[in-house]
Amino acid sequence: MGNSNDEQLQRQRKRFLHREKAVSKQLKEFETATSSLPIGIVMLGREQRVQWFNPIAANYFKFRGNKLNETTLEKLLVQHQLKHILPQLQEGKSVIISAPGDQATALQVKLVELSKKRWLLILDDVTQEQLLQQMRQDFIANVSHELRTPLTVIAGYLELLSESGIVIAPSHRTLWDNAFNQLHEHTWRMQRIISDLLYLSSIEHEKSSDSEEDWIDIEVMLHSIRGSALMIDAQKDLTIKIDCQRGLALLGDDQAIYSAINNLVINAVKYTPSGGTIHLVWRDVAVGCQHCPDFCQKSRAKKGAILAVSDNGVGIDAQHLPRLTERFYRVDKAHSRQTGGTGLGLAIVKHIFKRHNTQLEVSSAVGRGSCFFAVFPPNRVELKSLK
Repeated sequence: MGNSNDEQLQRQRKRFLHREKAVSKQLKEFETATSSLPIGIVMLGREQRVQWFNPIAANYFKFRGNKLNETTLEKLLVQHQLKHILPQLQEGKSVIISAPGDQATALQVKLVELSKKRWLLILDDVTQEQLLQQMRQDFIANVSHELRTPLTVIAGYLELLSESGIVIAPSHRTLWDNAFNQLHEHTWRMQRIISDLLYLSSIEHEKSSDSEEDWIDIEVMLHSIRGSALMIDAQKDLTIKIDCQRGLALLGDDQAIYSAINNLVINAVKYTPSGGTIHLVWRDVAVGCQHCPDFCQKSRAKKGAILAVSDNGVGIDAQHLPRLTERFYRVDKAHSRQTGGTGLGLAIVKHIFKRHNTQLEVSSAVGRGSCFFAVFPPNRVELKSLK
């Protein structure tokens, strides 16, 4: 009986050693593979404690390998003055930062959850992409500045010619009238495009800390925007309703927020047919946008306040939704030209919301309408007492 037990223990020991050897081999292969990757990788275990890292991550964070199990992700970020990015990482968002100790290197950081007790912190060098983005922004800003002056001169001379009382033969009157109208229309449109490009360039470069922020009475703002929107196309006979939680204020840049909401409302007016209804919503996210509950359902899990502009217009096909906020991207190019759109409105809204710690989200269905909304975080929302 004793020999039998010893043989069984020996077999179990051999199986264990075989598995241990296989796991060790796989671990070494994993380490070899990840060490050759052009990205930094930090493996985190229980309580998000550092367990392993590849050479690139070691270079970024100056790891020395001593007492690694005592270093949590939070402590690591605190050590490098990066604790402010922790909430975004925990939400699964990518964050772009300057590499610790190297301001010239831009890193895209993302926390990937592998299981409930294991995570990967991924660090990708995006310096070149950021430089190209900066060059593009600078180019657009410089070209826009250069075009603004000659266009202003052209517009001025067109105005002068229109008011000069030049005698034109009756047979040529229609031709000249059409020419002047088109020149005015296209000059005005080019000026709008340049104005929007310059504004977009300014808000892309500006940080939220650079702008003057105060508590905004969104209800008053919505009523002001509603009045202007109804005059855009009075023949449509649109109904614009306001669903607002009284006293709910937003901490932000007054002019920027006005511009963002106004852009969304103007779009709704353009793409809602005659007799349609537009809803402007501003209330606690727990209540949500009652006018498109199926659209805004995913926002219910968040905290803060929801700002939504919904309509029962033509709607947008799902294939276009990921690209809506790209510069000059148009779902219906012919309609955009007819309505005088610049193709920059939603790009402006996206960047304004980004500066206010939220993002523009869109839900739409062809023939059912669209809902453009954003959920502002609790630290930007406050219920003020009404006087």
